[in-house]
Amino acid sequence: MNITIDLKDDRSERVHYDTPHFPVYARKGYLSYYPNYAAASHWHDDVELIAVLSGHMNYNVNGNIVTLKEGSGIFVNSRQLHYGYSKDFSECEFICVLLHPVLLCTTREMEENYVSPVLSNADFAYRFLSSDTCWENEILASVRQIYYDKSEPASMLRIQSLFFHIWAILYEHMPPAVKQAPKPSQRLTSLRDMMGFIQNRYREKISLDEIASAGNVCKSSCCSIFQSYLHKTPNGYLTDYRLDKSLELLRETDMSIAEIGCDTGFCSPSYYTETFRRHFGYSPAIYRKNFAQKVTPLACNCEDAKQLPSRKEYI
Repeated sequence: MNITIDLKDDRSERVHYDTPHFPVYARKGYLSYYPNYAAASHWHDDVELIAVLSGHMNYNVNGNIVTLKEGSGIFVNSRQLHYGYSKDFSECEFICVLLHPVLLCTTREMEENYVSPVLSNADFAYRFLSSDTCWENEILASVRQIYYDKSEPASMLRIQSLFFHIWAILYEHMPPAVKQAPKPSQRLTSLRDMMGFIQNRYREKISLDEIASAGNVCKSSCCSIFQSYLHKTPNGYLTDYRLDKSLELLRETDMSIAEIGCDTGFCSPSYYTETFRRHFGYSPAIYRKNFAQKVTPLACNCEDAKQLPSRKEYI
């Protein structure tokens, strides 16, 4: 079985919500779920809210880096390029909630007066949330409550009510609204196009020329754009994305290691295993074995005994 990323026509990722026809995604996650403790950079129409439960992480929004520690979090507005990661490869436990703004648009007046002004505010791409600030802590508490309420009998009513509460707070504290959001920079548009190209073609052999062409830029500009926004090379992003997709196949299919390496774009099974071990410190076979057994390897001197991720979450 092949697992493919679900992309919309505008190259954004389609979120797979917890319940069909109710656009909410709420999960608890760990940075160790990701290659090199870093999620793949992505964007979507949903707003994203993170509440850190323990540890710390760095969070990149449109190239701006924010440090999130235990008790803090972040609000990321719709259609912003973002991802979480750890510079020192340390663990971070967090709650991630994605909410589509359509849940707030109960009337045209509600959309025009309260929803669109927040979504279109160019100075409100994101907001660091601190537990030391009363209104920000109130949002963090609501994010945690959404996660806890998802299994309640009236979960949809509870979650939508909490979303309205969060939105009212954000609306009241957002920066002064601008008349019209400026068009996104050409560099950011190019990056989105190049990321979409990679996400669609990662199974194939891809050259730097092709990646640059997808963004309508030269190779030098391509490398500069990736470095500016994602702090990695285009090939580094491609490799990380291939590894991320291989983790899904290792967890969710019975394909052989060789088949997975081939399916995710690596030139040979040995190169896939070598790259996987270099990034994670253990082999694909060890990862699959421990995930299947649902155990954490005992501490020892062997590099294969690192704690293994269990599943992927959006961040």
